[in-house]
Amino acid sequence: MLQTKRQALVAAGAISTLLVAREILRRVGRRLVEAVDPVAPAAAEARALLEPPLTCEDVEAFVRETKPTTEGAAKSVTWATRGLRRPTEFAVVYIHGWAACRQEIAPTPQLLARALGANLYCHRLSGHGRRREESAPASSPDGDILLREATPGRLFRDALEALRVGRALGDRVILVGVSTGAALCTWLAATQAGDDVAALVLVSPCFGLGHPLYPLLKIPFAALRLLPAVLCRPLRAAAIALLLGRTKRVFQRGAEHARFNALVYPQAALLHLLDVLFSLERVDVARVAAPTFVALNERDPVIDVARAAALFHRLGCGSKQFFCCPVDEPDGGDPHVLASQMLSPASVDAIADAAILFVRAHLGRGHGLERRRSGAELRRGASYGPFGSFTGLDGLTRPFPF
Repeated sequence: MLQTKRQALVAAGAISTLLVAREILRRVGRRLVEAVDPVAPAAAEARALLEPPLTCEDVEAFVRETKPTTEGAAKSVTWATRGLRRPTEFAVVYIHGWAACRQEIAPTPQLLARALGANLYCHRLSGHGRRREESAPASSPDGDILLREATPGRLFRDALEALRVGRALGDRVILVGVSTGAALCTWLAATQAGDDVAALVLVSPCFGLGHPLYPLLKIPFAALRLLPAVLCRPLRAAAIALLLGRTKRVFQRGAEHARFNALVYPQAALLHLLDVLFSLERVDVARVAAPTFVALNERDPVIDVARAAALFHRLGCGSKQFFCCPVDEPDGGDPHVLASQMLSPASVDAIADAAILFVRAHLGRGHGLERRRSGAELRRGASYGPFGSFTGLDGLTRPFPF
């Protein structure tokens, strides 16, 4: 009997030692990967990218696109009052998700900005919403450009650029993000923001993929980054092609979905996303001080819902709200892209209203925001017209520039 107990204790000790050793190796390995192949900019570089401060007069020229983009996908500045290019108390900055563009969860960011009387900036991540030179303006985004341009370093720098624009448009910034964009907004709030980030609105935040192979593959694919670039890139591309195929094809949910999203792209482009998510795992979300609203669907197959929920509970902000919005494909909605007129219209009013109420509750005191209308009221009271770059929110109805 005594011998059995000793064996059990030895076995338990061995298992504990292995678990501790694995954790040490994981941490050392992560630091080694990020030292050899850094993805997120260092603190000093990030501060430099936010300087010099922009002014309202600079913003439109600064965000004007120089590369061919799909019509309706370009970076967009929308002034709270048409014709008045001046800062508002709050500016809403929106960052879309992977392979999408600013139309992804429209009109939710627009409704939030209008309800708050805020200027709005809709960012475009590098490689997203891009078309070929020879293609028509209304052509769908090109997936090959996603592979070439949506590199991890560029995506982090894009997030900093969006924050820089937001600081010019308002005294304080409300960050709105969906999926990958939500994770980048969280990174900004945890690492770059001071008191100027007033709140976070995160829709389906992606801090890890829901694919069953993701937990098994993220470490090996990260470890390959220790190899020289001439070996790393082809090996990783070959490995992901062997596992998942050479081409990623996303189910098309309608003409607008195809128009504004890259639905076909090289599977190797996902390696950029994997590297971003791997780097974001080191973010200390306890440093997020801004009030945070999170909306997600517990049946979302795209993201790791459990990880998103766990990070929500670790947020350092005292004010936070978790809004669970069940959306099923049989109901005609996208279970991942919530609050979207294009993909899940039934969830727009519920999430927009909840986000507006949350922001009002935490920012409205003394700011005159309490009397503004809800998202549903704004949608019902508006007339249908175009919504594009450099317009006013007072005539807003739909996000699509037809």
